Amino acid sequence: GIVPPSKSFGSKTIFFISFKKLKTFLLSFFNMSTIAEERIDGLYIPIDSPGDLLKNEIFRKTYEPLRNREVRIIPIVTLWSKELGRKSRWEWMVKITGKYHLWSTTWELLMLLIKRRKLTFRIGIAKKCRKNITPEIFIKKLHRIWLDSRENIVGVSLKSWLDIKNETLFDLKLRDPEKIREAVEILNGIATKYSPARAEFYTRITGRILYSLFSRYHYSNEEIIHLRRICSMPGTNMVLIPTHRSYFDYLILNYILYKEKVTIPLVAAGDNLSFFPLGIILRQMGVFFIRRKIRDDIFYTTVLSCYLKNIVAAGYDIEFFIEGGRSRSGMVRSPRTGMLKMLSENGKNAGRKLFVVPVSVTYEKLKEVEDYKLEKTGAKIPEKENFFSRLKILLKTRYGPVYIRFARPVYLGGKLKEQTALRIAEYQERATTVSFSALFSTFFLCMDKVGSNDLVEKMEATLVYLKKLPFVKTAPALENLDVNCSRLIRRLMRKGDILETEKRGEFKLSPEAFHEFSYYKNSIAFAFAYFLIPFFNEEKQRAVAIDFLETFIKGFNYSLVPEDFFISDKDKKWIKKLVFCFFRENFALLQATLNELRALKNLAENQSRTELAEKLFPALSSKFTSLSIDEIFEIIFFLEKKLILVNNLKEIECEAAEFFAEEISKIIVLMEQEDSIV
Repeated sequence: GIVPPSKSFGSKTIFFISFKKLKTFLLSFFNMSTIAEERIDGLYIPIDSPGDLLKNEIFRKTYEPLRNREVRIIPIVTLWSKELGRKSRWEWMVKITGKYHLWSTTWELLMLLIKRRKLTFRIGIAKKCRKNITPEIFIKKLHRIWLDSRENIVGVSLKSWLDIKNETLFDLKLRDPEKIREAVEILNGIATKYSPARAEFYTRITGRILYSLFSRYHYSNEEIIHLRRICSMPGTNMVLIPTHRSYFDYLILNYILYKEKVTIPLVAAGDNLSFFPLGIILRQMGVFFIRRKIRDDIFYTTVLSCYLKNIVAAGYDIEFFIEGGRSRSGMVRSPRTGMLKMLSENGKNAGRKLFVVPVSVTYEKLKEVEDYKLEKTGAKIPEKENFFSRLKILLKTRYGPVYIRFARPVYLGGKLKEQTALRIAEYQERATTVSFSALFSTFFLCMDKVGSNDLVEKMEATLVYLKKLPFVKTAPALENLDVNCSRLIRRLMRKGDILETEKRGEFKLSPEAFHEFSYYKNSIAFAFAYFLIPFFNEEKQRAVAIDFLETFIKGFNYSLVPEDFFISDKDKKWIKKLVFCFFRENFALLQATLNELRALKNLAENQSRTELAEKLFPALSSKFTSLSIDEIFEIIFFLEKKLILVNNLKEIECEAAEFFAEEISKIIVLMEQEDSIV
């Protein structure tokens, strides 16, 4: 929609000149005449060398009539490859062609034809320039705007990984040789070895692999444009915080950013992935590794914090998983604030503004859910154990579509508040797409038997209510329920996850599939919680249920329910049964956890939530078939918030626990009164 320039300055722009003006161009090329006197509505000015422009008399004479007019400067940036800042032209050719000669233009046209697939062309935001300024000031402003626009697209002139590592050692100001050796060893374990050329090579390969595994990527172009706008803010670092449901999260997000020409961030990962050959590849793609447990190692924390400060100061964008490990329940886990706190402090020290962008990555199918089920029977399998055989299995599976959503950014101030971390987790989960697998799993888990026609009818009705929630986005597969439901039922019957009952056309879930279906169902708990609350008539029970669910489910905030959200009398009965069954086990788990804690005579000193959850897991998992340790962790988090677990998890307030257990019992009894639920 921008009007093309009516004039072009310099011989480099010969291909923008009309035949009528060719005579003027030839004369100006030999410095025999200035540009003809006529009104200039638009001027194209190459700004590669502002010094040469200042010396050029033709430019000065061209600019003179423009001094009394208001000028809008529109920066245009052209990049020829992912080796940002370098053009595909040999140095020796410059001596022959020069910078502003006809052969230079011919060479660039040739490069456009040969390397068109590596071309990035971006038009920036117009900036006003005041009247009556000297050519020197105008060129300076012109060049500054162009440089800013270029920096917004390609990023700042970033320091190499080796410079950042050396500066970190220098900033630590260590004198003890033993400490220096320790710091070097720690930094060697942490530091990325980012190489733009190799990162591009690996990203292209992973992109091809991902396209063979996943049928489609769904994401919004508007959200991508919004990311670019954040990057365009001067002195700003973008911090991407995705949900962590799979090992594919990082690779998918990395490829989407690369494909959409958004600056690739450096990524913090656990050192459990730093093994040969994966560690070498990931380091060259921009990954730096952090130990899983660093709470008690003060020196390691100091070195890491100093390294992060230099990354932030250098202008790198950063990505990390605030949940720590992958979610075993399907829901977003409570945030671990250590990394976020370090970034918050270092952003302030480096004089940079940090904006956190919560990201949700949702899958229709995940092979890793089967691994999560196996973890219940024993310890977690280390990633490097049988790496190639496990990788082969992952690459053989076909996963269906993936949904990527970028939530609205959160400004990260100099002092991190707990509420900020919780808000990030809330935005993450609320951005989760309601997938076909999640809604399908919900009906099979919460209903004893399901007829195919009845299933489609009730899923369609549920979708109508879900769409009333303004923040809920549903998967495209849910628009064609007739075909997709029958197709998936047939596939799952062959697999043995769904069994046909004695009545033809009626199906039930196999006990073996409970764990996998629970995982997908839990991913939409944040949306279904809004269905549950209106069914509590007693104000006290309603308040307890809201309080518990808002802590247990990070994306649930009952204050956001729209005024026109109500369930019709026609659907009330079966929806009530559905949501009571959906959440009954969560309340039962809370009750069972309270009972187990009261049975423990002494709680251990200095134990973390994770350690306490691991201690409770064996007893609780025998009562709940699809239980994950993440759910126990969230229960403990809630009991801490309600001051039932106090003194850093060392004591339990028996009176408060007794009172709360009584209220939970009433809620469970209410839920069990519905027919076909018990």
